[in-house]
Amino acid sequence: MLTESVTDDIVMRNIFNVALNARSAQIALHDTLLSSLILRLLPMVQAAPPSAELFLRVIPTLLVATQIMSPMTGLRHAVAEMLLAVLHQSSLQGLSESELRQCVTLISNIYAQEETAGHTPSENFRFALAMEKFASSIGKATLRYRASNDPALNIHADRVTVALLKVAPRDLPASEFHFHIPVDGTTATLVLPSELPAALDHTGTADLHIAQHRAMWAAGGERLLSYPVSFSVSSASSPLPLGVDFGDQEVHVTLPFNATSLSSLDMDRVYRGEGVSCVTWQGDEAGLNENQPWTAKGCRIETVRRALDAGGEDVPGLGSVVCACSHLSTFALSFREEPVRFEDPTPQIGRAHV
Repeated sequence: MLTESVTDDIVMRNIFNVALNARSAQIALHDTLLSSLILRLLPMVQAAPPSAELFLRVIPTLLVATQIMSPMTGLRHAVAEMLLAVLHQSSLQGLSESELRQCVTLISNIYAQEETAGHTPSENFRFALAMEKFASSIGKATLRYRASNDPALNIHADRVTVALLKVAPRDLPASEFHFHIPVDGTTATLVLPSELPAALDHTGTADLHIAQHRAMWAAGGERLLSYPVSFSVSSASSPLPLGVDFGDQEVHVTLPFNATSLSSLDMDRVYRGEGVSCVTWQGDEAGLNENQPWTAKGCRIETVRRALDAGGEDVPGLGSVVCACSHLSTFALSFREEPVRFEDPTPQIGRAHV
């Protein structure tokens, strides 16, 4: 039994020991032990003195633990909070490709722990916010080690895919970047405007960061037809992937969607551009309503495209939407069901419709 004077090193060693000695016949016991140890470690990390080493000690510890644990209600929030604490207490000067792969695998493992049942909208919001911030920060830290002539770095795990690229300023205006998503074979696309804002113009190099999170981020009760995809372009000299406002210029983002869970009538509405909206995540804005973190402000739908099979035939329920937006953010497609309405003055049999 751990005493009050135990250190974070001892807790992390215990996590490794439990994980390495796990047996399938005792998985429930190991889950309980690991959960208790992680909950014990959280306040220690939050109170730890600032240290770059802290990040590289905690991440492998969580990675080992989450690789063997069964989904447990409540654990995902504790791990997400710990990731934010590690980011706050660590001074990330850079991450290697292998360290980035560890972090991406950890995010994927945390998503595997995801259980929306029993979580309040506020808890869902804070969980999604932590995942978005962590993914953005590790991407920015990894790009510090890369040059503009390096090829794109693509890291894929079961539930998250990350693409990173260092770009010379001359290659940014009107550029088109394609982001392949291996798990379903779809592609997300970013097209930048021909005129760049001052925040990106005349910079030494720029950092391009794209991530697809294969979790729906259910905060606010939005019905999403696509997984969230984050796009970030920032000056390489900026310590954080700060948002860039393109003013009168528009960026074009193409998002694949899956509407097969909708009725045939609602699928047709989506293809007509009805009831579907391009929304962006505003989880870092002050004064945000945690119950409604998605907003359509600053975005419009430009085109809705049907997906085609190898023979050129429509694939029902699948397609993509081109969003034209004034800023970069985390994007998704939301769907709003049409309310039941009746013709005035009094509905007759057969005249009510949805």
